[in-house]
Amino acid sequence: HSHNFRDARAHAGQRLLVIGSGYSGEDIAMQCAKFGALSAVVCHQEGMEMGHDFQDWPIVERKLPTEYDKKSGEFKFEDGDGLEVDCVVYCTGYRHTFPFLDEPLQLRTANRLAPDTLWKGMVHPDCTSLYFVGICVEINQCLGCTRQFFTKSLLGDNAVLITCLLYTSAAADEG
Repeated sequence: HSHNFRDARAHAGQRLLVIGSGYSGEDIAMQCAKFGALSAVVCHQEGMEMGHDFQDWPIVERKLPTEYDKKSGEFKFEDGDGLEVDCVVYCTGYRHTFPFLDEPLQLRTANRLAPDTLWKGMVHPDCTSLYFVGICVEINQCLGCTRQFFTKSLLGDNAVLITCLLYTSAAADEG
């Protein structure tokens, strides 16, 4: 699984099948190609393609294979094509886990891209001195302000909170 992925160089000279075309899947495919993988097929469910243009990279995006044929050693696709691979990497979802945090401070959210339980996607509601910086994938209108708020808060300048709230309100009124 992508959670255990550590070094793209270990896949030099290999043909990869990457199950999952989200950020992790595409990133792992590109890292492996960069460090010498022969090819990578990034697979997605119906309607879940990312539509990334890999240009000259040895990477293609396809719908998930429909079966694995043990006799031929190939993954079979809807159109009848077969694919023999050296390695399969599963990039099928991300789970936020922080085993070092006490139970009441664990992050619980149904939205793994933009945790809906965190204020501004960053501050824990039950412990306002606990920040999850960089966990929110979505780019929001207050990105620069979020960075500034976090930095100033670390330095003890809580006055920036007012600026952040005003900026967010103004951006929401415009949008």
